[in-house]
Amino acid sequence: MMGINDFKASNGWIKRFRQRHVAGVNMYTDDTWKNRVQILLNDYRPDDIFSADEMDLFHRILPDKTLTFKNENFSGGKLRKERLTVRLAVLQ
Repeated sequence: MMGINDFKASNGWIKRFRQRHVAGVNMYTDDTWKNRVQILLNDYRPDDIFSADEMDLFHRILPDKTLTFKNENFSGGKLRKERLTVRLAVLQ
């Protein structure tokens, strides 16, 4: 990765990275959110709770990389925007 073959992320490295890039969670907001979700979930049976997500499926898009021989010209084009929107859900 980036020319570094023996990289190991220590706890100190991760802590400094998070401080540099302001990666963190406000614990008050996190705890408040958890409590609100738990209150909402209490009104439902477990069989009525689903986890769902939506994603785009670009089924007609070609790879953005190709193999060519040396000195062989290759010209790319714009990627197609045609897609399917898929919603996946699972019972918790």
